[in-house]
Amino acid sequence: MRFIWFLNEVVCAASYNIALFKLSPTFSYICIGLGVICAVIIYFRSKVRTNVWYNRSKERRMLDKIISSWQGNELAFHQAEQRVFLTGDKMINYTYNEGTRINKKITDKSKLEILLSFFAEFLASSVSVAVLIYILLNALGGTLLWTIGELTIAITGYSRLIRRFSNASNYFTSMFISSKEVGGFLELSELEDDQEGTIDEVPLEKVIHVKNLCFTYPGTNVEILHNVTFDLGINEHIAFVGRNGSGKSTMVKLLLGLYQPTSGEITIGGHSIRDYTYSVRKKIFGVQFQDYISYPFKIREVVAVGNPEILNNDEEIEDALKKANIYDSLQEKEANLDTSVGKEFNDDAIEFSGGEKQRISLAITLAYDHDYLVLDEPTAALDAVSENKMYESFMSGIKDKGSLIVSHRLASARISDRILVFENGEIVQDGNHTDLMQDKDKLYYKMFTAQAKLYKKVQDESKS
Repeated sequence: MRFIWFLNEVVCAASYNIALFKLSPTFSYICIGLGVICAVIIYFRSKVRTNVWYNRSKERRMLDKIISSWQGNELAFHQAEQRVFLTGDKMINYTYNEGTRINKKITDKSKLEILLSFFAEFLASSVSVAVLIYILLNALGGTLLWTIGELTIAITGYSRLIRRFSNASNYFTSMFISSKEVGGFLELSELEDDQEGTIDEVPLEKVIHVKNLCFTYPGTNVEILHNVTFDLGINEHIAFVGRNGSGKSTMVKLLLGLYQPTSGEITIGGHSIRDYTYSVRKKIFGVQFQDYISYPFKIREVVAVGNPEILNNDEEIEDALKKANIYDSLQEKEANLDTSVGKEFNDDAIEFSGGEKQRISLAITLAYDHDYLVLDEPTAALDAVSENKMYESFMSGIKDKGSLIVSHRLASARISDRILVFENGEIVQDGNHTDLMQDKDKLYYKMFTAQAKLYKKVQDESKS
């Protein structure tokens, strides 16, 4: 649309210039030259304005983030933090100083924009005044260059010609700015698309094979996973353990197809996992991440997010809640499946703790009949007792399925058939808990004994 407006201004400018050319070719050329100069000035003025607002945008978002931390859901937490650490005055002063600095920066950069605008308007107006003075002086000398009608055409045509040049420059600059904004979206088309596969049947042979898998995040040169190879059977329970940043969660995201490997392959039923449709992938994998979404729905609606078909099936919804070890908590709160979650929108709703929200989120995953369940730090918000109960309930409910658990608490990894130990993007150990504890020089033994000592120390201190 802006391009059409731009062409319209150019055509109108050409029409006015034809009229001026018939009146005086010399005056017509002067008008074109001044119009081009004004258009260039306006173009640079618009670029200055754009740079001011782009730079303001980043810094302003940072300031808005600080201000927003004093509002909404984060208000209670920050009020407590400010009272404990006495940061209230510091944050107020910081917000004031940053706001003052950003506004001053914007004002300083806006001075150039104002100067260019003034120069463009001054140039356009001064020519009109100069033409009038020139004709007046000639008239006083006894020479009448133009009639009143011709003078009116000259002044009107000139002012409108300059205005059309200015408008055309504004539209051109607007198109240029818009093309920069759209450029980021167009770059997405150059990325490798995660095309949906064409195989729409769940394979009969469901063993997952990961072979020589390597992965590097786009835009970096650091290899997160290197030559990872393992198999996962349909009734097998595997745990990923290791230090932070060793590649555990990245491996999970590759299995789920959220990232594509740099090299190597993940296959199931003789085909790459990418060859299957999204509906088949959903049937194969269910996942529970450490981060979760709290939906302000009724409890049955929350659980049915994982499987809308069971929305009105109380038995299946309750079964998912029991497997997630949250059903008893609902009974204690005297809540039923039609009770709403979160008092933000409903005063009769109930509130859940962080651990209870995490178990509700797990129930969403368990509501669907997946072949494999992937739990990526699903108990981070749970205490040790609740974690143990949840895992016991979870394992008893998925005996006919495969599972993959990522956890920093090695005690929970003991329930798995196999434990894969990640270190620097590689699998350095593979075995069950008993076997891995035999090698006292390896990472698993060191991590497990370190955690055990910490638990024992806390237990001894509580007894004394």
